Amino acid sequence: MTCLAPLALFGLLLLALPIVVHLFKPRKMKEMPFSSLRWLKATHERLSRRIEWHQWLLFLLRAGCVALLVFALAKPMLGLWGGRAVDRFVIVDVNRSMAYKDKGGRASSLDRAKELAGRLAQLPRVGDRTTVILAGGSPVLLVEPGADATKATGLLAEVKAGESDGTITSTLPLVQAFKSSANGRDTELIFLMDNLQGRWQHKDVQAFLKEFSGTLRVKVVEVGPTTASNAWIAEARFFETDEKERWIRVWVGCNRDSDVARSVRLTGITGVDDQTKSVELKPGQLSRVDFAVPATASLQGQVAELRLEPTDALPSDDRYFLNLDASLALRVLLIEPETPGADGRTIGIYLQTATAALASDKAHSIDLTTRTSKAVAAREIEKADIIILASAAELADSVVDAIETRVRAGAGLAIFLGPAVSPDFVNQKLHRAQQPAEGLLPFTLKMPDWQIDAVPSALTNLRWRHPVLAGLQDPLLSDLTQSRFSGRAKVAGTLGRNDVVVARFEDDFPAIVDRPFGAGRVLVLNMSANHEWGDLQPKRKSFVPLWDRTLSHLSAGGVRRSYAVGDAVTIALPATESRSAVTVTGPGGETVPHRVIAQGGLAFLHVAESARAGTYRVEGSKGNIGRFVVNVKRFDSAMQAMDGATLTDWWAPAHVELMTTDAAAQEIDQQSRHWPIWPALVLLACVLLIAETIYVHWLCPRANPKTADAVVTGQGMLKPSAPEA
Repeated sequence: MTCLAPLALFGLLLLALPIVVHLFKPRKMKEMPFSSLRWLKATHERLSRRIEWHQWLLFLLRAGCVALLVFALAKPMLGLWGGRAVDRFVIVDVNRSMAYKDKGGRASSLDRAKELAGRLAQLPRVGDRTTVILAGGSPVLLVEPGADATKATGLLAEVKAGESDGTITSTLPLVQAFKSSANGRDTELIFLMDNLQGRWQHKDVQAFLKEFSGTLRVKVVEVGPTTASNAWIAEARFFETDEKERWIRVWVGCNRDSDVARSVRLTGITGVDDQTKSVELKPGQLSRVDFAVPATASLQGQVAELRLEPTDALPSDDRYFLNLDASLALRVLLIEPETPGADGRTIGIYLQTATAALASDKAHSIDLTTRTSKAVAAREIEKADIIILASAAELADSVVDAIETRVRAGAGLAIFLGPAVSPDFVNQKLHRAQQPAEGLLPFTLKMPDWQIDAVPSALTNLRWRHPVLAGLQDPLLSDLTQSRFSGRAKVAGTLGRNDVVVARFEDDFPAIVDRPFGAGRVLVLNMSANHEWGDLQPKRKSFVPLWDRTLSHLSAGGVRRSYAVGDAVTIALPATESRSAVTVTGPGGETVPHRVIAQGGLAFLHVAESARAGTYRVEGSKGNIGRFVVNVKRFDSAMQAMDGATLTDWWAPAHVELMTTDAAAQEIDQQSRHWPIWPALVLLACVLLIAETIYVHWLCPRANPKTADAVVTGQGMLKPSAPEA
């Protein structure tokens, strides 16, 4: 027998308190002779001895009741024990795909995960500590490490799948923080998830293993379906031609053939009737549907909602919100150096070609303007939605100030480095050494030499879930990983906490850095805008799709006001707006917490995290300020399962075991072959309490006077009188 909570046995010390009080603080009684009771002396002594004996019996009954309750709190167990103590971390995936429910109304993936997590929390193992963590947009510690994690069962009942597409590996820093440092304890990670490919990040796993010490076991329990069929709306855009033709183009994808006919419905536009069009889905391809929008329809304040009907087993990605209250044409300003590149052509020639290709395909409404670094004017900066510095040389101070102001207000900025860039200009004008967060560039350039490799370097540590790289991981659609870069800038400095390194070179220098700046974004590409430092442009077919995603990412917050679930939202407010009167209303009419931040002479509305998909209204003292939309990410819509061999390689040298739901349930049953005895102890304590109550009642002279009469009569001092005739 052993106890799960042995510290509770210290409660037995409570039994010593009445004994100590009785021994060291006896009651002092003053004797008063009373002649009329002298004949009862013998009876008094005998009764005193009898009552003293009963007091000891009562004490044993009461002490036994308390002792049994204390033992019950220690949770003693009967069974066979063996093995080392374990720190068990039960990690439950609560991301969007866990809401997938098979046909026939069976339990969802999350329901199966919660059932297993509840059983693991109640698993009685001596010396073990169990922790339950929820892995969603942000990790949540549901139950702290402890021998008793049964309270997680009630908390898990309230858990629902969110609308985020986070990673399961985001919980690893939390595991590292709560892992026991005691020797002789193993660490066991149990992931309850659908094991999709996008859930795992190799860099996060390697960072965890680098800091980890001890014995590690990893179990991945696949609670999702073996074959999941899903269709989704991948993207939607609004276009307008010079002939005033307007339409909404929708791309729909699917991962498997389905015998159900699907259609797309356009709704939500005031003054425009709902439209429905059928769509033919092909696995692994995007099908296109176009909806005409009347030229007479006013789009001010309008948000279109697109629905894929009928909904499937994962309905969250069957809806898409498109903000129509925005500039129709994307105004792009390309700034390039005065001098041409090594091949005699302008350095921004490939960027111009890719932008023209996107515009000619009517996949974008783009208004491209090209200027040299000396010819560009500050007034042109103020009109641009996206600004591109293609290895730009020195710019006038007024132009730099205009770029900072425009980006803070919501524009996007792409900075290409390269051999034509001026190091002094970058380090002094684009970077601020005293206030790094206030500069456009998050780092400085180590000069004067560039890093030129005899053997070109490849990109590593790519964040495929970042919007710039989304969809480019598929080797059939992209050759980005085959690109080679012979040159790059050596950088120095510490990135900000909100800066994201999207990709690195093999020598760990950052290749692509995404930096929030006010209401806008800055994307720094440590590569030349032409082919002087690499073969990405124009040889690789992934260059145009990469540029398409770059333009979409840089314009999302500023022009389109479109965000993804889990993203922070920052919007520039009108200068005339009262900051205290600003309110944000969510899709369900709820008030959304937010802050109004003053920065760089501007006021910004900041929402820390957008938790739900839908339309959000921003209102001020003078009425409606604008709207922004939030959509769920589509990273996991394809439901691609993670390869087991790859997962094993990532976690090496730790032991990795992939299990089905049934196998995990069977293993829990085997580990649960131990019998708790605290319910029996509680029952026995109740029996003693009842016995003590009955015994006290029996000893009471008023309730049972025969107890005293038997003693007096036995002494022969009082004779019962004869009954009268």
